[in-house]
Amino acid sequence: MTLVKPWWIAAVAALVAATMAIFIAPYARNYMAFSISDPDRVLDTVKYSPLEPVQGAGVPVALPELHGLLDEAAVQALDEFATDTDSFALVVGVGDSIVYSHFADGLDAETLVDSFSIHKGLLSIAFGYALESGAIESLDERAGRYLEEWQQDARRSITVHDLLANQSGLAQESFNRKPYNPVLDLFIGRNLHALTLQRTVDHTPGSAFDFNHINAQALYFVLTRATNKRYAELVSEYLWMPLGNETGFVALDRARGDARAICCFIGSVSSWLRFGLMLANNGVWDGRQVVAPEWLQTVRTPVSHNPSAGFSVWLVEPFTGKRIQSTRTGSARPLSGPFLAEDTYFMEASGNGRIYVVPSRRLAIFRVGRLTNPWASFDDAFVVNTVVAGLDTTTQNPTEGAE
Repeated sequence: MTLVKPWWIAAVAALVAATMAIFIAPYARNYMAFSISDPDRVLDTVKYSPLEPVQGAGVPVALPELHGLLDEAAVQALDEFATDTDSFALVVGVGDSIVYSHFADGLDAETLVDSFSIHKGLLSIAFGYALESGAIESLDERAGRYLEEWQQDARRSITVHDLLANQSGLAQESFNRKPYNPVLDLFIGRNLHALTLQRTVDHTPGSAFDFNHINAQALYFVLTRATNKRYAELVSEYLWMPLGNETGFVALDRARGDARAICCFIGSVSSWLRFGLMLANNGVWDGRQVVAPEWLQTVRTPVSHNPSAGFSVWLVEPFTGKRIQSTRTGSARPLSGPFLAEDTYFMEASGNGRIYVVPSRRLAIFRVGRLTNPWASFDDAFVVNTVVAGLDTTTQNPTEGAE
């Protein structure tokens, strides 16, 4: 005799399958794509799903190349450094021109690369929009004004400044590769709202510097709620289109969801260099004031508990030989130096991705590479000092100047 399954069994099975397709399958896809062991993952621009475009200015005009502005010794030293450190791209710009470039085989200025944590620095710069537009009146405002989820507990005392300065007091979580780890899920999870706004404090807000991914993600929610704009729209309007950049992409937690502001901004090498050059030119690009100089000065001012840090940028003066990661635990990373230009600051990312900015020389350097060179031995001062010395040499010897 053939048994007929009750209709409700089939209905439940269909519901389970639909639930898996909607919720579990997308997470599984992101989990499988997130390979921390892939040394070339900075070039993998399809590992995030979904992506939202950050509209650029259409077909961009290539940056002009200015040959001869760096002396030959500097060019040779940079060539050797780029090769020795497995660099995919090492590009130097002065003013509005490229003065040096090194690309691995098959790559060029239009190659798309993953920002990793450089996105945190971009987010801090983009926050200037909220102040310039009047959406936020002061950095001393309580973040809870925009995050109602924080209004009834200890988080109500966290200010916008605390988030920008990594001094919020929000609890740290330990990263591991197990599914649904709270730090891993900032990169691949499907609900950034819950991951971020349910995090509690574990020390007094404003009392210590403690680099924490969650600060940037919380800042994203403040920014988008205060301005009532989608993040991709805001960055396009405020930065990407005025810079003449190619269209970039931000990773979302779900379709039309929230952007991952701690990482995961896809942009071309030339776009990242234009961004750095705008910062080096005190916020001006192509004759237009893109970002207010007062905001850039604020971003690169040392925070109260860490002379090595601004708002998601690292500072080189006063030089101490290290970058403090947490004043609570004493953790720090070594910093080579000292630097020839005291106004140098930079944004960093996994695999020693860097945007170096030297306003006194109108200089920006962008570097990404294979994730094989350990951060502890990466020589930041060598990169910047080689370029600064090479520029100063040709400036002092005009007969050897640019062509």
